[in-house]
Amino acid sequence: KSFAPLVRRGDIHRLPFAHDSFDFVFSASFDRALVPALLASEVERTLKTGGVAAMLVSPRRLNVGNAINPFYSSSPVVALFRNSDV
Repeated sequence: KSFAPLVRRGDIHRLPFAHDSFDFVFSASFDRALVPALLASEVERTLKTGGVAAMLVSPRRLNVGNAINPFYSSSPVVALFRNSDV
């Protein structure tokens, strides 16, 4: 499948970008990450100092059976971004 020149396919746990590459990072896949802490680490690694990250977590994927997913609250997500001002 062909993608626009500014789009790269890759593993969200190991982003194919250098350190401090972006002023802004957006992810709509945070709740689909196998290891959310690795994705958070990659966002921090690729984000420039003073940059902004936005994470979209779909409420439709928050419930697993009758159990409530811990990511329903923003606190567990925020805790993953250890090296950031949140």
